[in-house]
Amino acid sequence: MFLPKSANQVAQENADHLEMKRGIERVERWALNSIPEHLRKDVLINVSEVQCGDPNCSPIDTSIILQFKSGGRGGHGNRGDGERRDAERSR
Repeated sequence: MFLPKSANQVAQENADHLEMKRGIERVERWALNSIPEHLRKDVLINVSEVQCGDPNCSPIDTSIILQFKSGGRGGHGNRGDGERRDAERSR
């Protein structure tokens, strides 16, 4: 049987969604600011959360994908231990 959500549940879900959206916007700004200024206008930034099944990593990782109009692309991330990782590929 279907039970509608209470007003408190709906309000909490909306607050959680807003918090997630703001967090993604902060990461997008951080990624954009890490790119040289002359490349910023031609980049598409995709931020998402990825579930990790490895018991040695955090349960949720953040994936940042950078795509440039020129066809170049790359990614950036931090391992669970805080060590920075960069992955760059170009066509």
